[in-house]
Amino acid sequence: MITYSKLRGGKTLSSLIFDFHQKHSTKREISFLETKLILNEIVKSNDYFGYLKEFEDITNFIIDTKRNEVDINKLSFDEAKKDALIEILEKYNNFVKEYNLADLGDIEKFVYENINEKYDIDEFEREGIHFFTSKLQKKIVSKISKNIIKETLPNNNAEIKTIEAFDEFDEVVKTFKMIKELLDKGENDIKIFTTDIDRYFKIFESLSYEYKIPIFSSKGVELKRYQKGRQIAKQKAKLTHDKLKKLNIKVDIQELENQFLNERFLYKKGIEITETNQIFIHKNIKHLFLVGANIDNFPPSREKNIFYTPEFEKVFFKNNLYTSTLAILNRMKKIAQNIYTIHQTDKLSILIEKNPLNKNFSFTTQKENNKKEYTKTPYTPKNISVSQINTYNKCPKQYFFKYVLNLTAPTQNKDEMEITLKGKILHKALEISAKEKLDDIDMIIEKTYNDEEIKKELKNDIYETIYKIELKPIIKNFLEYIKNIDTSNSKFEYNIYLDENLQITDEKNYYLKGVIDRLDIDDKITIIDYKSSENKSKNKDMLNLKDIQLGLYTYWAKQKFDKEVEAYLISFKKEISQFATLKECEEEYIKKGRSIKVICYNKEYENKILNHIKTITKKIKNGEFDYIDEPDCEYCEFEKICKTTQSSTK
Repeated sequence: MITYSKLRGGKTLSSLIFDFHQKHSTKREISFLETKLILNEIVKSNDYFGYLKEFEDITNFIIDTKRNEVDINKLSFDEAKKDALIEILEKYNNFVKEYNLADLGDIEKFVYENINEKYDIDEFEREGIHFFTSKLQKKIVSKISKNIIKETLPNNNAEIKTIEAFDEFDEVVKTFKMIKELLDKGENDIKIFTTDIDRYFKIFESLSYEYKIPIFSSKGVELKRYQKGRQIAKQKAKLTHDKLKKLNIKVDIQELENQFLNERFLYKKGIEITETNQIFIHKNIKHLFLVGANIDNFPPSREKNIFYTPEFEKVFFKNNLYTSTLAILNRMKKIAQNIYTIHQTDKLSILIEKNPLNKNFSFTTQKENNKKEYTKTPYTPKNISVSQINTYNKCPKQYFFKYVLNLTAPTQNKDEMEITLKGKILHKALEISAKEKLDDIDMIIEKTYNDEEIKKELKNDIYETIYKIELKPIIKNFLEYIKNIDTSNSKFEYNIYLDENLQITDEKNYYLKGVIDRLDIDDKITIIDYKSSENKSKNKDMLNLKDIQLGLYTYWAKQKFDKEVEAYLISFKKEISQFATLKECEEEYIKKGRSIKVICYNKEYENKILNHIKTITKKIKNGEFDYIDEPDCEYCEFEKICKTTQSSTK
């Protein structure tokens, strides 16, 4: 039988693929490390990615592109980035072809095109998830499949016992104490699953001697910790160095040795600590410990990088993380007789039924229209902001998570710069440019990154360096735009305040607050809001009241100044682009071609805006946080804990 893990018996799909390729192909297989070192040479000469110092992410991207037959042109990168990646991929493929090499993508493609044998197959798809790791692997499984062998599992329906802990260290301490009690009673069938094995294993290891409980990691330990590790690393480094020398790739042999010293080998002694996704290789466990069942880790966050795209899961054949975590939890309940969930106080994953949030705000399903909703819960905020209203407009459930439950967005272990931080940096840079009348782009960026409020959120990682590069053409366009504009009567980052009746008030008595990026006060009032990129649907959103920002700002300005008002959005990303305008006029809107270029602000539009805001604030106070039928989840910070995202990649 062909299976996805050697622990399930039979031959693994991976072994079948490599064995077939080695038997039938004349090409020499290259490892991930060798691929990375080849790409290192190619990328260094690339103008776009020349800043890269680490090549693991781009190596993964190039190999995944081949394994999943991805067309880079169809990914949502900017054109310059696409061109750079296509150039790198082309040079890399030419190199591989010239030296008759085969990376994992080439190997899988060869096997798919040439294998004809049929086999009994393990269940590679179940509960909405899959166990092949690429599109080509799925095609191989489909081609060689004779019979699918379904496994028989117990259905213990185990109850989850939740144990609170102060922090990660306390989680491990409490786990050890409970395990010691079980061992003293002669209970030995114990498995520890953790949501972050690299982080938690270090703590387990440091306390193992104190509790006299031996443990080992399913990921193994670094070669450098093995008695003969350095000797083995030297041998591997020399072999790899000699191979690459034949390919005219120069590498530092000492650097190679250091990389091999960090490779892992498995040393089994004691109780196994493993990752949650390893639950699928087990069929029966008496005592199962789930450590780190916190909202930050369970479901986990996708490890994003500079090659992450919104269509990542679909294009690169990855399981949906929410669906995967639900499948993990369901399997744990089936095969375990006892489940102990250790989590930090008030941070229990929302997927665990005992989370108090699931009692206070229960989920119900209406099968007739497949719509899920929260039960109504009265909620009276002291005040709200324009951005909060737009959040509710976009998705009431997102508003519920963020402002009612006050959930902190689940953290990322490895993440590109957050969209919100990019927005803050951009707005601050443009504000500094205009206020201080600077024209030195490097100085503007330096002042922006040294701003006290911005510095609080910076992590000093590569993504911040990358964004500095991305900022330069934006600031250049802005300087071109602003050079002929008199800003002596302009206000920047100007706060506006309205009471519950939507009348102008002050910061002590307000109910609704907004911030105008730039307010030009002259014979006519001009409201300008800066955006990081052009959104072609914004006019339609304004017309349909899905975005009330400019409408509300215009309403405020008319009350405040009693003058003609014009408001617009502008982006400087690729060029100077004024892409949404709201101005006083009597026609419903002005068209240019088929697209709406100007939305008319008149008495009818004003009444619609005010009534819409009052309706939303009433719904918020009534606790109406229903799921919507077609949510826009692309940049939602709560996507991974939201029940609308549980569909898997097929």
